[in-house]
Amino acid sequence: MAGQVIQAFEQPNWHPGSELYRAVYGPACLPLLGLLAAALRLSPLELRGKGLRQELCREIAYRSATRVAYLVLREHPSPGVLLALLRGDTLHAAGRQLADLAGSPEAVADVAEAATVAVAAAGQSGSAPCTTAEYAAILLNLVYLLIQQSSKACMVSVAPEALQLREALVAALEGSQVLEHAGRALLLLRLHMKGTLDCTLLRGAAFSANTAHEKVADMQLVWSTNGGAGEPLADCLRDVASGRCAQHAALCLGLAVLCDADGGPAYGIPPELLAALPTDLDDSASESGIMRATAAAQLRGMVSMLRLLGGPPPGPRTTLALMLRVGWLAVDSARALAAAGGSGSSGTGGLAAGVPRRIVAAEDVFSVALDAMRNSWFLLPPAGVPESHSLRVADMAGWWRLAAAITADVLPYATPDGHVPALGGMLVLPGGRLLVEHGTLSLPAEPPPKVAAALEGGLLRCLERLMRRAGRDPQSLEAAMLRSLGGLGDRSFWSYLMPLLAYGEPRQAAALVATLRKLLRTVGPRAMLAEWAEWVSSDSSYEGLLQPVFDVLYEARLLDAAGAAPGEGPSPASQQLLRLVSCAACEWLPELARAVLSEEASDALGAAGPIPILNWLQLLSARCASQHGTPASYPPVHQTHGGAAAVGGAEAAAGPGGEAAADDGGEAAAGDDGWRALLLEEVGAVPLLDAALRRLVLPLSGVVGSLWRPYLRCLVDSCCAVAAVYMGPGPPATNAGMDRTGQNTTDEGAAAPVGCDVREVERAAMRPLGTTAAASGSPARQPLPWRPELLREAATHLLSYEEHEAAAKAEVEHLAAYLERGGGGAYQAPVCGRSLLAAALPPPAEARRLLPGRCANPACANLEGDSEADLTLKSCAGCGAVGYCCRPCQLEHWRAGHKGACGRARGGGGAEACLRFGAIRGY
Repeated sequence: MAGQVIQAFEQPNWHPGSELYRAVYGPACLPLLGLLAAALRLSPLELRGKGLRQELCREIAYRSATRVAYLVLREHPSPGVLLALLRGDTLHAAGRQLADLAGSPEAVADVAEAATVAVAAAGQSGSAPCTTAEYAAILLNLVYLLIQQSSKACMVSVAPEALQLREALVAALEGSQVLEHAGRALLLLRLHMKGTLDCTLLRGAAFSANTAHEKVADMQLVWSTNGGAGEPLADCLRDVASGRCAQHAALCLGLAVLCDADGGPAYGIPPELLAALPTDLDDSASESGIMRATAAAQLRGMVSMLRLLGGPPPGPRTTLALMLRVGWLAVDSARALAAAGGSGSSGTGGLAAGVPRRIVAAEDVFSVALDAMRNSWFLLPPAGVPESHSLRVADMAGWWRLAAAITADVLPYATPDGHVPALGGMLVLPGGRLLVEHGTLSLPAEPPPKVAAALEGGLLRCLERLMRRAGRDPQSLEAAMLRSLGGLGDRSFWSYLMPLLAYGEPRQAAALVATLRKLLRTVGPRAMLAEWAEWVSSDSSYEGLLQPVFDVLYEARLLDAAGAAPGEGPSPASQQLLRLVSCAACEWLPELARAVLSEEASDALGAAGPIPILNWLQLLSARCASQHGTPASYPPVHQTHGGAAAVGGAEAAAGPGGEAAADDGGEAAAGDDGWRALLLEEVGAVPLLDAALRRLVLPLSGVVGSLWRPYLRCLVDSCCAVAAVYMGPGPPATNAGMDRTGQNTTDEGAAAPVGCDVREVERAAMRPLGTTAAASGSPARQPLPWRPELLREAATHLLSYEEHEAAAKAEVEHLAAYLERGGGGAYQAPVCGRSLLAAALPPPAEARRLLPGRCANPACANLEGDSEADLTLKSCAGCGAVGYCCRPCQLEHWRAGHKGACGRARGGGGAEACLRFGAIRGY
């Protein structure tokens, strides 16, 4: 009978729809499952003996286990079949047999001796009966395959049958302790049977064990994360998988591959056991030095199981170090693959010296790295270590260094659909939102340990690298990664960037601000404006890349809601944050304003407009007003103790093309710290609001949806605030504030003088034709160009929404009436609440000192390299007063007006020398 059942499942060429297929996955497989159940209940005497009956029992048990393992469990068994196996106590019976046959060194010695005798007898008779060792090996395969397939079915389905399977699997694992029995048997068989048995079955069992370990760990993680009814089951799984034998088996199997790859320590594992464990599906290593997928699975299985480890051995910190070692192997592998220039799937033509002896293949390297990152995160910080302990910060910093290296070197081997969001989810920075709620203007002097560790590990530089690579290729994995980071936590980059800007190295933080400015120049007006206008049809390739800019501009303005205590100035961290916010406004707002005023944006926006810019126009206007009446209890950051010292050596860092003393001289002479120049000249607030009024009010024709209500209110408030600055006391505004069109026109006859910095060149580029630098000092002040009827129409719409206060500002009481009278004399804006942020922002000159030395080309958008702080500037050979990052920037600046300045510096010969500069310096 047993022979007939087994023979029925030995038909070749089976396929879906065939009789064998229906037998395997239908009710017809029940006889085979029954035969397996009977075989699993055979006693050790019936399986070890030398008589004919014992040989027959072993043969039946071996064949039934083989058919179930490689037919029933091979592909995708139904939950019903798996449930029948689990409820039939398959794991309980298998665990008992493994404990009897290979649960101790003495038992394994008997099995090895019997196998040796059987092999010798087979050499004489020509036939080899099934040995107890072979049956034990196939039994291990059966156990691990059943656990693997059941775990997979539990996670991919939510059907009632799958929920029953989940409970049955956990109960079977807990009741049978089969992971303990299997782990002990696997290691003992590998140690004592090497050289006495064809180890193919044991090698397959080892790789099945890795997959089963990984599935169990993943299942436990999913259930513990989701909570609810799955949480008690997750706790049971943790206890089951944390057993000493199961953990030791996973550790040994993974270390065998790791030590073979990097030659590192084995943490006390006996050398004879390490030598007996498989390091690949085939004992002969690949000539290319690239490990197979099965070996990579051993690494993944090890780190997945070690995450569940509750205590020693080997201990939390040693376990963490081991996981990070796996991650660095993946990083070194990715670097070796990139250096070799091959995919690494079958060969790279040889590896360079200094790389690991064996590297992870290209198709596996990201999965190995991600598993090492994800599982080691749960060991941070080590249990029982105080939050301020130096070991905790050191461990977390080591983790962040690995995360930055994986993002830089291993990310190119990821897949966009699953890998990138998973990595992005790991780079979340805890504590950012807590710091925002703590009070941004009164941040603690020292960062929280997790923020300090992230900064020490290089997160700030890592983030800038992502931005630069995303700007170079918006379809790259780095761009997808940046979009993924934008969706973390509260879906705002502010809580992510704010701690980095406040506590990071100032020059590196300013480099990130400069990189975002270049990213704005790269994307173009249409894609730029689509970031805050979802209805705008644009090139979606850059979608999401500018979210850091808009989140900072939007949320940094809300700093007023988190002010310092009365009578106290901002903390040192808050001072640095304020400088960088001021720097960001100086760098980003002119770029955004030019985009809004461009013809391309005019076609794209229609009646839309950028609320963040309008809000900042109000804030900059308030900052100009605060120059004449800043509250003494809350002075600007540059007037607080240590305000200048915190800048450090930034002045020295500004090389050719950087912001040095020129900004101080020109802007300080103006008497308003350069805020009016920023608002009215660089940003062009007056023409910007004129365009906003024309675009929004006229096309509405009396029909305003609820979408426009906050925008109209913000537009009116901005017009009132800017009008007060433009027509109020202070240095007169230049004509650039009236005639700017968004196109950079340069009067070559009014080129900037020798020694001018980049900001002066940019301002010269924004002056209209015929306007000289001296014009900025003219006392003439042209009337505001805004049409009063547009403001009255905006007031009508606001009244329809019962926005009476905003309507009054726009209409008779204030701005429209003022414009109808000809706009002569000073304009008194409606009284608004005091802005703590406006009073605290440092002036543009001080904020810009944080920036690294910049290319003298005002339109530079060079995103090569990993950081703006790393760009090497080469001095102009003609005048030596400015520097460039590349040959194209030199030529563009020369054509934009540097030709005249350079020529005057060298008596007319400087221009030719400047042109020769490229050939001399190797451009």
